[in-house]
Amino acid sequence: MKNFKIVFFISLLFLTFDVFTYTSGPGGGSTNAPGETPCGGCHGPAITSGTQWNGMSLTTTTSLASLQPNTTYPMTLSFTSSTSNKIGFLLCALPSSAIISTGSLGTIGITNSVQTQSTVSGNRNYIQHTANGTSTTTGFKSWTFNYTTPNNFNGGVTFYVCVNATNGNSSTSGDDVFAKAFSVNVLPVRWLDMSAENQNNKTMINWSTSMEVNTAYFEVEKGNNSVDFKSFAKVNAAGNSNRIRYYSISDDNIENVEAYYRIKQVDNDGKFSYSKIFKSVVSELNSNPEFAFNDETKTLFVKSSEVKDLILYRLNGGIEKQFHEHSGNSFNMEGVQQGIYLIRFNNSPKVFKLLIN
Repeated sequence: MKNFKIVFFISLLFLTFDVFTYTSGPGGGSTNAPGETPCGGCHGPAITSGTQWNGMSLTTTTSLASLQPNTTYPMTLSFTSSTSNKIGFLLCALPSSAIISTGSLGTIGITNSVQTQSTVSGNRNYIQHTANGTSTTTGFKSWTFNYTTPNNFNGGVTFYVCVNATNGNSSTSGDDVFAKAFSVNVLPVRWLDMSAENQNNKTMINWSTSMEVNTAYFEVEKGNNSVDFKSFAKVNAAGNSNRIRYYSISDDNIENVEAYYRIKQVDNDGKFSYSKIFKSVVSELNSNPEFAFNDETKTLFVKSSEVKDLILYRLNGGIEKQFHEHSGNSFNMEGVQQGIYLIRFNNSPKVFKLLIN
């Protein structure tokens, strides 16, 4: 009888230790992704429908359906449970076509080490709560992290998430586990810029990309409003590219002063996506500007008509510096390194090279 009591005590000790350990994160392999069981393996079956399940959200600064390749997005995972004072989670990102052996896709970055931490299981990377990242007094809990899309990939990504809402009683009783998958789409094109400028009774439509994956061609679409569009031109795409590409086409049919445009990008496999909608404008730069750079004051001077908007691009397509609603012709370039840059003014499609030395 005494031996039985000792064994029972040891078993209870390990059970208690296991419950407390999971408050610091469940570890990988429990998101309900292909080849994984949900965290509910220890807490009962996972919930996959209902009001609380519907309230679980994953958001970023743009639509999850239109992420660009090789780009970092801030993500927020949120959940609400009116009966819980501790809420934890586990998340991984896989290709939408993932099977049991498929590894992670893209990179998850920690932005708040107090609330979240990373872990690895096999060929999959995960983000999860920390011991300090579970408590809530309102029943609402959110966690933030960064997700960087892959460099040479376009298509579907699925975020597999398990959330454990508990009452903090150091036991699995009263716990609810929710399993959910969020669909994300990585576009085949990383758009850099686009514009439509009225010049000499025609509109010059210009756009550029800093990356393309498996692109076949672009269709230029036009409308009298921002809803109804018709295709009127087709331009071949680069196919695969990781440098800046410039495209241009003329619209000789100016029916009215203002028109709306968008670019439809079509893949080699027939998939397609759209650029943002942009509107035709009247050119404000009638001649090429002249530049002067003062190295002592780190000031760039532009000899032209007044420049209201200026964007300075690195040669890889990234934005080095930008000015909007600016008044005057001098610009503070403090922090800009010596080198060759591309520069645009007043939303003009013209791009100029600028040497800063």
